[in-house]
Amino acid sequence: MWSEPTDLLIVSNSGRAMAESAARGGYRVTVLDAFCDADTRAVASCITVPMKARGLDPEHLRGETGRLAVLGGGLGLVYGAGLEHTPDTLAWMAERFRLIGNPPRVLELLANPGGFFALLDRLDIPYPETRSEPPAPGTGGQWLVKEAGTSGGLGVRRWHDGDPRPIGTHYFQQFIDGPVLSVLFIANGADCTLIGTNRLRTAPLDGVSSFRYGGAVTRAVSNAGQRAQIERQCRVLVRALGLRGVNNLDYVLQGAEMRLLELNPRPSATLGLSEADVSDKKKQAVEIYLKGLEEYRAKRWDAAIALFKQTLEVDPDDGPSQTYIDRCEDFKVLPPPENWDGVFVMKTK
Repeated sequence: MWSEPTDLLIVSNSGRAMAESAARGGYRVTVLDAFCDADTRAVASCITVPMKARGLDPEHLRGETGRLAVLGGGLGLVYGAGLEHTPDTLAWMAERFRLIGNPPRVLELLANPGGFFALLDRLDIPYPETRSEPPAPGTGGQWLVKEAGTSGGLGVRRWHDGDPRPIGTHYFQQFIDGPVLSVLFIANGADCTLIGTNRLRTAPLDGVSSFRYGGAVTRAVSNAGQRAQIERQCRVLVRALGLRGVNNLDYVLQGAEMRLLELNPRPSATLGLSEADVSDKKKQAVEIYLKGLEEYRAKRWDAAIALFKQTLEVDPDDGPSQTYIDRCEDFKVLPPPENWDGVFVMKTK
């Protein structure tokens, strides 16, 4: 059995934001990434792993992690972007270090577009029209071709009639000309809490307009209806996949409607923005809220209500706390069954 790690191994195309966050949390950090820039080296030991195609070179990565495992396998493993194309490498590393986050099977599902979009259909989560074959001639520019197992928008381009198809796994998706939102959340396998919503920007690639990640603007505006939609979809995805740790959902807005573009089952590039935006009061509210969740799942309704009310005193805008207060009141009248798994089922519309 793994013990709680005090040292972390961070593996990512760029590990700077995660390394800085972990260092602030008191962890000793080793980073394997493609850059080892000065900011990363200021907070962590760093080993450069070259890129291959859209992510980290799997062979080089196994060599470096294998050497670290020989020196001491007590590191906790946290991964970011760069492993989407090679879930088997993540599985190999997870045998040697304690994996903190989502298992390789989640990456395997997301690398299979047909399986992922079939899951969204079952969960009633809307997304732009998607197909495995090219769209009909004459619709060029209205569709995108996306390579599976990539990150940062590097495998995305507009589709035009006659264009060559990518060699690897790919799919075609309707282009929606609307703002793209990035939603960061933390999950425990059964529930989730939203951390922040950011609006994504793109950056030119070789001087040409592209879909490459080019930064984000924090505190993106979303109305109550959109937030409720995000929270519902977050929860059903967490329960369907057993998601854990920090994850990310990307949406495109089509008028007032939100369409899910992708799930990133690891910390995204907006982590630093969201962490910097969390006030001390918000952190205090989250700590109380999590204690309330523990009481809620233990069916101690009055204790849970008291903690959720404390959360609201600290953060009056915390919608989930009020929701859980209402659920506790309902369960006091009509208790859940003995084998209750923590899921609340609505009795009325």
